[in-house]
Amino acid sequence: MKEQTTLTINGEKYELLYTLGIMRQIERTLGCSLISILTRFDGNAQERVGIDFIMANLQYAVVGGLSEDKAYDLIDKYCEGEGTLDTLAGFLMMALYNTGFFIPKLPEEVEAQVYEKLRNDNFSIVSWKTINQNLLKAVQFEKFVLIAILSLLLVIASFAVSVILNMIVREKIKDIGILKSIGYTNKNIRRIFTIEGLIIGVFGMIMASGLSPLVLIGLKILFKEYMKGGTYYLEELPLYISQKELLIIYGVTFVVVFLSTIFPAARAARLKPVEALKYE
Repeated sequence: MKEQTTLTINGEKYELLYTLGIMRQIERTLGCSLISILTRFDGNAQERVGIDFIMANLQYAVVGGLSEDKAYDLIDKYCEGEGTLDTLAGFLMMALYNTGFFIPKLPEEVEAQVYEKLRNDNFSIVSWKTINQNLLKAVQFEKFVLIAILSLLLVIASFAVSVILNMIVREKIKDIGILKSIGYTNKNIRRIFTIEGLIIGVFGMIMASGLSPLVLIGLKILFKEYMKGGTYYLEELPLYISQKELLIIYGVTFVVVFLSTIFPAARAARLKPVEALKYE
């Protein structure tokens, strides 16, 4: 089990590599388990976690290892900038969580383990989800609103494709009449306008793929400015693009665009050659 994270201090990047061996070394140095430190951590690095935790992580987790003096120098550099001991400790905590080593257990599992040890049922276990249920409900509602807005935008985009195709059909009525008079079938006409609609949709998807990274970079810059002050344990907005989610988004978009071409293409195919040639 290992996980690599990048720590940036004054523009210099340091790779943190956590393995079970390294975590055990940190525990031996601290004289206690990392899990006990995580449970004590409440946002005050100096009082709760202590400088020893930060030092041990920098000495052993940084790829290549660091001497005690070098680790102190890095801490000084970090605190000379916008960072604090609190945010540095928080970053190291997040790096540890990313290893997957600290897998949260269900309250029922914890309760069973405590009961097994104490043989006493005069206690209760409350999860952080229960304590922060109002916050979690607010986050879920925000996600619902975001999904609703994105769905509305998708509907508007499909409507726009349909309108554009209808305008194209109206402009090409005479051309449709000519094609039908030389033997084109309704199926051929439908195929022509369906392909044209899909080309418009795919072009839009390509444009979005090109602009999206620029938007994400902008958000990352704004987030970095917003994060100044040490309120959160992050130096920058963590961005991760899932290939699976991208495929789902592109797949759904392609299907919606295809469905939006059906009506205009069918309308073009229903035109009679004589009426189409007479159209002014």
